[in-house]
Order: sequence, then C-alpha cells, then structure tokens
Amino acid sequence: MTKDENALVKTYRATTQWNHWLTQFLGHNVLESEKKFLLRALTNYYGKHTLLLGVPLQNDLLKASVTAHQVLLTPMISKTRQIKIIEAELDELPIASGSVDLVLLPHTLEYLDNP
Repeated sequence: MTKDENALVKTYRATTQWNHWLTQFLGHNVLESEKKFLLRALTNYYGKHTLLLGVPLQNDLLKASVTAHQVLLTPMISKTRQIKIIEAELDELPIASGSVDLVLLPHTLEYLDNP
C-alpha cells in the first residue's frame, strides 16, 4: 500500500469511528451542543450555499443554517437520501472556488494529515 492509500484508509477508519461515536450518549450531547451554538451564531448570516465537511450524522448541523442550499461533503457512503451528499475526500474538495457562501468544518481538520 502506498503512503497516499494508507492515509486514505486511516482517514476513512477515523471518520467511521467518529460517525459511530456520535451515536453514543456523549457524542449525541456534543452534537446537540454544537447545533445550539450554530443556531445562535448563524442567526444573522445570509447566503445561498452551505457546505459541511464531516460525517453523515453531523447533517443536523446543517439545519442551523438558514441558507437555501445545504450539502454534506463526506468520505463515507451514506444511504440516506434526506440530505444532499457529495462523496469525496476531505482534503480534495470537488467544489468550484467562490461557489459556497458558508463552510462548516466541525472536527474535520483533526482527521487530515496536512490540514
């Protein structure tokens, strides 16, 4: 396995574990606290497009944004169709420059070797 492939596997495992931890009691509490914080912090924010880089269970954080278009970018495959998802690596964003008004990175940089 090459160094790049090893890093991808490491990132995928870490994000999978993070997603699972969010289902636990403490993880759920962290998620709820972050959601409450974002609801207060984004009350006066206006824009059209919000991008959240994270795991599928963090999609509730997008509900704190009042923007019309909300997308989750995740390295994990998600079977839910309730939200718009872009499946991509967290350090290789397939997003055009200037096309997003707000980017949320909740605990995302922790999983990158070179944030």
